[in-house]
Amino acid sequence: TPIIMNLIKTYYPTLKMNVIIGKGFSNVPEIISESNVNTKLIYYPNASKMKESMVASDIAIGAGGQTLYELASLGIPTIAIILVDNQIDDTKGWADKRFLFNVGWYHNKSLEKTIINFLKILKNYELRESMGNVGQLYIDGKGAKRIAEYTINQLK
Repeated sequence: TPIIMNLIKTYYPTLKMNVIIGKGFSNVPEIISESNVNTKLIYYPNASKMKESMVASDIAIGAGGQTLYELASLGIPTIAIILVDNQIDDTKGWADKRFLFNVGWYHNKSLEKTIINFLKILKNYELRESMGNVGQLYIDGKGAKRIAEYTINQLK
């Protein structure tokens, strides 16, 4: 997180950042030190605060986990970074659908350069809109209802 914050401050100094800080973060002092007047630090958000932060954003940069599904449902184009093995398939799958840009593993030597390149590409509003539409095409918020209906029908 501090590395990405520094990149954004360096290459896009007027860009506003909403930075989510989870309970498991061990580098909060580093994150705070990378903050500037355009940074809003959001500590330990509940679900509604998380949604509010996502909806207020034009793009997201984050890990390739379950949050990708939340971002897709809200139509927020994403730059995803793989942190653990169980994020590989989701991240690659969403990249194949063209909802997000997959940076690859966090320890990739070209991580910073790749993120900057993707940020340049995402200046294009039409592209962001298209990527957001793709996410919403696949995640419509009705999955639980469909599962319940399927289960009920199987019990009949």
